[in-house]
Amino acid sequence: MKTLRLQKGKERWLVRYDEKNRSVTVEGPAPLSGEIHDWLSTPKHVVDRESGEMILVKPVESWTYLTDAVDVDLYKDPELIDWIEDNGHHLNGTLTHETRSGGRHYLFKHPGDGVRFPSTLRSRVDLKAGGTGYVCFPPTEGYRQLGTTRRVRTFPMKLLEEALKAK
Repeated sequence: MKTLRLQKGKERWLVRYDEKNRSVTVEGPAPLSGEIHDWLSTPKHVVDRESGEMILVKPVESWTYLTDAVDVDLYKDPELIDWIEDNGHHLNGTLTHETRSGGRHYLFKHPGDGVRFPSTLRSRVDLKAGGTGYVCFPPTEGYRQLGTTRRVRTFPMKLLEEALKAK
């Protein structure tokens, strides 16, 4: 696990990159998506505060493909709970977060290069995939993990197929 401390003015972030699981976590105030892209795609020379050594932080070339999210805005449409139940066979069994507004983020691994997603599956159900948008994670204030699974499944392409047929 590599850890990088970032500071911009009074704001501070702790970015952790787990090479084995190819995952990135960011602790601190929610940055703009452009800032995240810059952090992860631009090589940087950073002084390690503990050792005083200069470190070259290499960019994560495919960082946008680490995780996709199905973003369900329950607070905008409480009837989406029925959509979640109807699609539970696609959504269950993957890491899920509740958002500060009461929505849900279902996290999935991107299925691979060349796969493009629409921005929505249906009204009030957005897709954050392949570098389009980002989602916040616990321990960001107001976000919490639902359930006990920490597994992130590969995106269920059947969910996309069914959503496109219904449009």
